[in-house]
Amino acid sequence: MLGPLLDRIEIINVPAYLPIEKMNIAKKYLIPGFEEEYGFKEASEKVSITDASLIQIINNYCGYEAGVRNLRKCLDRVFRKIVAKLEQQKVEEEVDQSKIPEDQPSEVKEEETVADSMLATPEEDIK
Repeated sequence: MLGPLLDRIEIINVPAYLPIEKMNIAKKYLIPGFEEEYGFKEASEKVSITDASLIQIINNYCGYEAGVRNLRKCLDRVFRKIVAKLEQQKVEEEVDQSKIPEDQPSEVKEEETVADSMLATPEEDIK
């Protein structure tokens, strides 16, 4: 069945993206999109991914793919890990700040409860 169709149709070969093209797509479109999606709006919060790390991701995780679908998934995974680590650091900082240092006196004073005051009888009452 394929033989008769080949006579009537024209075959167009669409080449895959080169690794350098994938890197440029990631830098211009994917990374800024993920920065906006995950809330890295200020310049101090921008995520910096080096060219070497992008090439490493492209070659090892999505080198055989013609498009950039797997590259998008890999970069999404990287951004999720960054956000998870930042949130973990915030939690650890909050825990560290909530601890009272041992060398400082405690501000909480022990108070007698009502039951303790009833049980303790002055010596004068015993006589």
